[in-house]
Amino acid sequence: MGDASAALNYCQQALETTSNMKERYSRAVALTIKGHALVELEQLQAAKEAYLQAVEIWRDNDQYFLAVDPISGLARLALHQDQPAQALELVEEILTHLETNSLDGTLDPYWI
Repeated sequence: MGDASAALNYCQQALETTSNMKERYSRAVALTIKGHALVELEQLQAAKEAYLQAVEIWRDNDQYFLAVDPISGLARLALHQDQPAQALELVEEILTHLETNSLDGTLDPYWI
């Protein structure tokens, strides 16, 4: 709703709640949203780390279709940091995925 600080706070609470659980889905979702909030707060390195952690969780669980959410966040971050070649590489990864799959089941297809 436009309040990145509140979003970051809620994500931190979610990550603390799930820290001792095997519930990796909730952690990956919280990390993705945390990345979005951190970009808005100009904490770019921390945002990148959150997105990368989320991608790792999805890939470790063979849920690549969910990894496209944080990958798109990484692409946005690359553009924000004036790294268009890196952004394009990430977008191409998403487009390759879309050649044989859809965005059904992703967290936020519109955002991707």
